[in-house]
Amino acid sequence: MMTNSWSILLPSFLFTTAYAAIYNDCGSGDYYSSFPTDVTSWSQEEARSNVAALSKSKHRNVVPNIVVPLGENDIFEALMALDNGSMYGMANSTVRLLFSIDEFVPAIPFSGTGWQKEWIWPRRRAICENSLDCVGKDLSDLHNVRPTSQLSKLVRDSKYFASCDLLNHGGGCMSPAEDGSNTTCSCNRAYQPPESQRGEIARILMYMDVRYDGTEEDSEDLRLADCPFNAPYDFAYLSQMIKWHNQYPPSEQEKMRNELVCTDYQGNRNPFVDYPALVSVIFGEPLPDPAAGRENYEVCDELTTSSPTFAPNECDMIAPGDIVFFMVNSDGGPDEVAFWNYEEIPGELELFLTDRPWDGSSFIGGANNEEGTIKLVVPSEGIDGETIIGFGAGKLGGSWAPEEGTFSLAPNGEQIFLYCMGALGGPVPLASIAYGPTASQNTVADRLKDRGAVIIEGPFPNWIYNGPTDTLEKLQLQEASKDPANWNGGEGRATLTSSANSVGLTFAFLGLFAGAVLI
Repeated sequence: MMTNSWSILLPSFLFTTAYAAIYNDCGSGDYYSSFPTDVTSWSQEEARSNVAALSKSKHRNVVPNIVVPLGENDIFEALMALDNGSMYGMANSTVRLLFSIDEFVPAIPFSGTGWQKEWIWPRRRAICENSLDCVGKDLSDLHNVRPTSQLSKLVRDSKYFASCDLLNHGGGCMSPAEDGSNTTCSCNRAYQPPESQRGEIARILMYMDVRYDGTEEDSEDLRLADCPFNAPYDFAYLSQMIKWHNQYPPSEQEKMRNELVCTDYQGNRNPFVDYPALVSVIFGEPLPDPAAGRENYEVCDELTTSSPTFAPNECDMIAPGDIVFFMVNSDGGPDEVAFWNYEEIPGELELFLTDRPWDGSSFIGGANNEEGTIKLVVPSEGIDGETIIGFGAGKLGGSWAPEEGTFSLAPNGEQIFLYCMGALGGPVPLASIAYGPTASQNTVADRLKDRGAVIIEGPFPNWIYNGPTDTLEKLQLQEASKDPANWNGGEGRATLTSSANSVGLTFAFLGLFAGAVLI
């Protein structure tokens, strides 16, 4: 039986939206009229099918992800109402942050210098990730987006949600997580959210699993799993989410938010907030906890998969554009190459930098040619997101070692690739830059054509990205880095500086002091 109360008195918010009060059928009688009195009478297949169909059909409005100016009829404006501090007895000029120590912050400013919007089912796990122009409903689904601090957003990244004391993912764990509450923890691939938010997060992920099955344009089949073999569509860990759902039932604020998303914005609800019993019907019972020191659930070792038929490694999980080139010096001194990583790079990963050409499926040339490859083994603690990485003299100097041939940049033009080795044993291109008079004639890896490849046709041997930095979303920055108009070239060497007014890149990248990593 449904136990949710529908007599919630919704607060009056300082921040309202142009979409307010557009759906009047969000009450239990109208919205769930097709549901049986006892949802546990459904079979698993019936429950999943019926819940998915209702969630899709009632999803009647899409709030824009970003508009100009920001905060007017977009997600930012919606979050100021949906996560307003007044729901929790705080000032209505504040918003509640997920993950953070300081749970409530001023609603304004937001974005570059204030709080950020964050996708709980991460964008790297197939949330409208393929194009800047993507308009899939999953991108702007307000059931899945919450305010967070800039720092906690970087710390959480796209890690699986899990209890740090259950799953050992390699590398040390930080408890509490940086900028997180006392009950948070961050490991190499796992993030443990605050105890008070775990049930809410579990129900968000379950909603996304059922709501999005890949049948709609600009969407993929999202799957919450204990054995996330099918990157990038799988997310983990299902058994942990079932336990958190059972341990932490919906709060009155979570119910209020669910109501507001339906009535004022999208027209649909998260059914797991309204019918908690649906979780066991659709997802079953959780698996036993992993044995101490194991990296996954024991049953995962016994499973075979199709599409793909391998377990992806850390390299396979890096998406095109997660790392981008932004500086190259090939004349006037030692070769220097710099790139920027948007996401955390796991420890012990081997990164390769090569000037060997790409033939469409592999790198050609090698030990007997002028081209060559160098390798960096990432330190065991990993490399944080929003960080400068590079090869060369001075600030970029480091522990790259020769792999084969001779890595030496040609002043009259060159193509450079950054890659790692995937689980199938082949190179996985992560980013590329081609410059010189014939740059456009170089072959770009297919996976980098939408994001991660820079092509600059010009006469200069030295180049640096000098476009917008701290006012754009990640996808916009990735697009900006591809635009040759955002690159400065010259005979003089490009340098990393702390001022955007000289030939260099401001360290206020995305509003954070980045600095250079000495590797």
